[in-house]
Amino acid sequence: MLAAIGALTGEPTPVATQPSSDAELHQSPVLNTGTTHDGILNSQGLEHAAVSQGHQCQLEGQEMDDEIITGSDRRLDQVNSASITDAMGRRYSHRAHVLDLVSPSPQRRLFGEAVTMQFLPVRADVHNPEQYNFARYFYLAVEAAPAAGKVLVISSAGHHDTSVGGGTKLSRLQNLGMAGVLTDGRLRDFHELGRYDFAAFCSGQTTRWGGDTVMPMAVQCPVEIAGVTVIPGDYVYADDSGAVVIPAESVDWVLDEAVRIERADQTVLPQIQREDPAVIRLSGSEEQ
Repeated sequence: MLAAIGALTGEPTPVATQPSSDAELHQSPVLNTGTTHDGILNSQGLEHAAVSQGHQCQLEGQEMDDEIITGSDRRLDQVNSASITDAMGRRYSHRAHVLDLVSPSPQRRLFGEAVTMQFLPVRADVHNPEQYNFARYFYLAVEAAPAAGKVLVISSAGHHDTSVGGGTKLSRLQNLGMAGVLTDGRLRDFHELGRYDFAAFCSGQTTRWGGDTVMPMAVQCPVEIAGVTVIPGDYVYADDSGAVVIPAESVDWVLDEAVRIERADQTVLPQIQREDPAVIRLSGSEEQ
């Protein structure tokens, strides 16, 4: 499903080719590795440029919605993460919600298209700090399209107690007018992040730098956040109750359905006020 493409360095982008023989067909693209001119391992099976040039991924067959929905959409004022999660459940069977998040400004709502960054555990043999740093991978992630209004989604590769950024590094989101950041790792400098205009949601606050534990390795690839797959171009919604990931092709339907759910709940409130406890104890209720 995934085709890795070369880094954007001005050199021609390598193109994956079909196997020319049965022997090639049975080779594993994961195990068939080679070494680039600078000594960095790369996967010949995927035919991508040197790791030191940065990884970007491309989804084959992914359909992107031409119409961009922004954080100013009026429907967002009528819904929350609970009703959006309910709406997602009426259309899809997969998990789409993320729980146990904290924020330096929990009163803020986060909404926008996802751009993704994948952190992985540090590899001392390939870890060149000038190449594997937040600044470089951040700008690789946002270079393909205007970053304003987007959500940076950072996967910690399961290192939920490790910092993936803080007030200084994430100031770049403020500079570019991004909607915010969602990560399953920790963030530093809540006092600084709370002063920015963007929203930030993470697994918790920390004081320790995490650069000796995890490093950025790829951008604009599908990533996993607390058991939820996020694909570049998905929409991310987060509030003080949790986050929800919405496929771009369904975002209009999901928001409309979430509005209907909220309105339906409002019609139930007067019925609850009028209900007879004795009748419900005897006959039950249709409530779900």
